[in-house]
Amino acid sequence: MTATGTETGVIDLTTTVRFASVDADAVAGIAEHLDAALRSAIDAQGAGAVRGYFVRPVGATVQVGLRFVGMDPEHVEGTADELLQAALEELNGIQANESTRGKRTSTLLVGA
Repeated sequence: MTATGTETGVIDLTTTVRFASVDADAVAGIAEHLDAALRSAIDAQGAGAVRGYFVRPVGATVQVGLRFVGMDPEHVEGTADELLQAALEELNGIQANESTRGKRTSTLLVGA
């Protein structure tokens, strides 16, 4: 803990995104595009606290993980929301298909 009372450790956030009417085969392709869109969102927003991430298909969903280092825990979920929203908007622009409208179904926060 620092003098300001904020923790500067490592916080991992994992969230699951479900895409309407998409089968497991199509999810793999969507995950590839979402990976690139997430990298773009991280770079564009200058999210320096994000030190690692992953995007992987899991059945008919895509799991997204972000590792935050040195960020105030109160800002982690908001930052993750902004990054994921920007990535999903970019993905929708690339795919231009109703089935690629992702919806977050669950989130797990570890280390806060």
